Amino acid sequence: MAQLSFVQVEPAMEMVQLAEKMLKDYARMKKQIKILRGDLASIGDGVVGAAGDVNSSIRAQYKNSDKVGGEAVRRDKKRHRLALMERNCAQFEAAMAAVTDWQQDTMLEWLLDGETVTKIAYRLDLSRRQATSIKRNLVDKLAWAMQDHLQVQTKQEVAA
Repeated sequence: MAQLSFVQVEPAMEMVQLAEKMLKDYARMKKQIKILRGDLASIGDGVVGAAGDVNSSIRAQYKNSDKVGGEAVRRDKKRHRLALMERNCAQFEAAMAAVTDWQQDTMLEWLLDGETVTKIAYRLDLSRRQATSIKRNLVDKLAWAMQDHLQVQTKQEVAA
């Protein structure tokens, strides 16, 4: 593994924390994405007021008593939250593709299903210490892959 300078340690630790958070939140986020997509699909995209205004003009005139304007703002927030969750899930899914070791892959699958490290250790016939080490290596691999994905994505955005 490459040596990191002191300046690079903090971002690397942030990526490890982000990878652990995504590992815990991934299943919940996928369910939430499905719910938000269903909500936005069932209500349609166009909000039309009594005068025939579409969302963009309604949003600028929104007051607390304006029901149509309030709905337009709520839908905008849902779309923004959906886009953010989809981007985070896509980044994590790209990182999951980097996992090639069978133990780490099994650990990843069971962690995403909500299993504890102790139960996974029992299922794999490993000590808890070995299972914790596998999980730590898995999280490190996910963090590095997520960092690589972010760098590629940043380069593409700069080029565009």
